[in-house]
Amino acid sequence: MSAPTLASRTKPGYEERVRLAAAAIRQNSPLGEEDARSLAIQVLRAVDHIPEKIR
Repeated sequence: MSAPTLASRTKPGYEERVRLAAAAIRQNSPLGEEDARSLAIQVLRAVDHIPEKIR
């Protein structure tokens, strides 16, 4: 088992969110796993900056 990342220690469920987002991106685009994960992280960062009231 790999060591937990800083993000997974600070935000419960973060890695699962990244995996789910990356899977959705891969299913709907020609991106590979690494590129989809990178894009998923960027998307989640953007979504996390939207105020809770607006989400």
